[in-house]
Amino acid sequence: MSGDKVLLRLIGPLSVVKADGTDVTPKGKRAKALLALLALSPGGARSRRWVQDKLWSERSQEQGAASLRTELSALRRGFAAAGVDILDSSRDKLQLDLTRVYFDTYDSASVAVGDDLLEGLDIGDPEFEEWLRTERMRYDAPEGLDAPPPRPRAMPAGIAAGLPANTNAPMRHPQPAPVETPASGARKPYLIVKGFHPIGTGDRERVFAEGLTAELQTVLGSLSGAFVVRTQDGERDPRHSYELSGEVRHHDRLRITARLTAVDTGQYLWTKRYDYEDERIFDVQLEISKKVIEAAQIELVEGEWARIWTDAPTSIDAWEAYQRGRGLESEARKDSVRRAIICYRDALRLDPDYTPAMISLGFCLVDQLRLGWAHDPEAALREARALCDKVMVLKPRDYFGRALIAFTECASGNHQLACDVMAEVVRDAPESPELLAYYGVLLGYCGHMREEIRYHKHALSLTKHPPNWIKTNLAFAHLLQDAPEAPDYVEAALAADPQSVRAHLCRVVVAVRGGDFAGARIWANRLLTLEPEFRAERWSAEECFRDPGVFHRIARDLREAGL
Repeated sequence: MSGDKVLLRLIGPLSVVKADGTDVTPKGKRAKALLALLALSPGGARSRRWVQDKLWSERSQEQGAASLRTELSALRRGFAAAGVDILDSSRDKLQLDLTRVYFDTYDSASVAVGDDLLEGLDIGDPEFEEWLRTERMRYDAPEGLDAPPPRPRAMPAGIAAGLPANTNAPMRHPQPAPVETPASGARKPYLIVKGFHPIGTGDRERVFAEGLTAELQTVLGSLSGAFVVRTQDGERDPRHSYELSGEVRHHDRLRITARLTAVDTGQYLWTKRYDYEDERIFDVQLEISKKVIEAAQIELVEGEWARIWTDAPTSIDAWEAYQRGRGLESEARKDSVRRAIICYRDALRLDPDYTPAMISLGFCLVDQLRLGWAHDPEAALREARALCDKVMVLKPRDYFGRALIAFTECASGNHQLACDVMAEVVRDAPESPELLAYYGVLLGYCGHMREEIRYHKHALSLTKHPPNWIKTNLAFAHLLQDAPEAPDYVEAALAADPQSVRAHLCRVVVAVRGGDFAGARIWANRLLTLEPEFRAERWSAEECFRDPGVFHRIARDLREAGL
């Protein structure tokens, strides 16, 4: 290869700059996206098919390959005219010549604070958007987490000195995205079943599309979920509305395309193609309905937590029992958790090896322990440990199974072991808001409140619809630190979930510490309407706290309010 060395900027808008300062950035968005895909790949190389599927995922294989050839030809001509030769290709592979390319990196002085990775690079392809979202989460991972894959190496001082900087801003170090003020109250997202329509004029496509839409509505109707299901004509909030839709094609086999779209922006949040043989036609309707609902749960409600059941095969009856349990557990009240336990046990009765139900049942038992709800703490702890053992036999590296072990150890008083186990989990899964927030909770139990706040804030920055319990735990951590902004975070937690017992507990403590004892009693009475059996001495489990004084201080504040 011949040609000048160049700087490829990935932070902020993508740009390509020669050592003499000449900007040789390609004009087309897909050309920029192609460079980004290679730059963030191991060794700067990928197969043609992988790149093609990221840039033209909704075209046929032949059309995508032709589009890639056209894009590469234009990119090479533009670089050749500028005396730049950094791109190599063979029949099966594309590669950047890393000996001739330098990258801006996190510790480069040319990187501005607050700039996004590949800012503004939107090509309208769902596969590329998914890849970019994952890369941005890695870029924003908290300092101290081992985020894969390895980033591009830092540029040597020689070429850096000869290139124009993006800005004179100070260097950027990777750290959690700041949350300066509490988020406003979250609403449940509206899920609009737009339905599937047939591609073609045959009755077979039409009947299958109608049946698939009806099956999707039936399954959604059987679940008490965290989103509001609406018809196309129903009332909705465009800012929080999402459409489920797709197409059905039938040639030599059945092809179904399903997608989840944000109504306000038209952005595809998720899309997937499925191919099936004809003889499975009725099973397919149920299977696709489950996949679509699971995708909505991952993107809009549950986040990474939902992945514990999406890859676990089971019967429809066990799946529906499990989903009912998830809806009840999300209410986070004593009675709803008790009923969720019944649902999870029903799921395990139908499928004894269904690990998602084991994990969720274990977390409910641990929640009963740490929230002071367990009638027989020793029995609950024994059952939680037995479930941990079963999960480790079936899925020894499962992230949430290992998280369950960490919380079980915390409930047993083994605080440092709990943090050590969870630290290993978040090193393995640095992009999961739920797992990061779990680590934050355990850090708080160990007395590291500032670190707890840091992890909760970062978890909230990673998802559009974060679980309300993260906001509540963030408020509680501020409260334990006597932070002046704690009341604002408590109000935000109450706005996000007005039925949260934990948020009401925080509001009582805020009133007591502010000297508003009349207000504290009013909030205490509201708390008792949600949980009539609540008492100060059982607001949590003392064993969960490394410093028992934390437990007793909150109990004392609650007694001041008459609890």
